[in-house]
Amino acid sequence: MLSLPAAAQEEPSPNEDECAVIGSVAEAFMEARQGGMIMSEVMASVDRDGENYELWIELVKEAYGQPQFGSEEYQRRATVEFRNQVEYECYTR
Repeated sequence: MLSLPAAAQEEPSPNEDECAVIGSVAEAFMEARQGGMIMSEVMASVDRDGENYELWIELVKEAYGQPQFGSEEYQRRATVEFRNQVEYECYTR
């Protein structure tokens, strides 16, 4: 289960826009996973100087901890479920 970094947990609850952005990034990472992109390439694409670096790295790890599916239907389902899980955790923290 995804656990947001301590720095993110100490902040006040994010607003809907922030959770939507986090969900969108999570979706992109899972799309990369389902599309067969190499994890190290995705990790290297994360802006190391960005304020959300730790969170993005955790999302990449979580996405790549999920199974990769062969059919487009299952890939899409996994992607949507991952985004929903991440957004749920964001909204309920």
